[in-house]
Amino acid sequence: MKLDLKNIIRQNAVVSVLKDTEVVIPMESMVDIRVEKDRIMKEIDQLESDIDRLESRLTDSSFLGKAPAQVISKEKERLLERKDRLERLRQRIMKFD
Repeated sequence: MKLDLKNIIRQNAVVSVLKDTEVVIPMESMVDIRVEKDRIMKEIDQLESDIDRLESRLTDSSFLGKAPAQVISKEKERLLERKDRLERLRQRIMKFD
């Protein structure tokens, strides 16, 4: 049996955004949508803060001049991961409206 993921996502569902995937659990009658939206918004706020901090660090010439290349590379990777997660959460929050 093949699941119609797009249809499931359109329904009220809990979505957990992981590094490379999303876990969708249809729970229309089991989850308080307002609470779920609040949870997602808190995570969005935290990600925005992390992104601002990482972008600031990666544009700081002092940091770039002193940090080893692998540290800079790791920070860039963390920034990309957080931006991706943020985008997916923003898309998800729009589906609640």
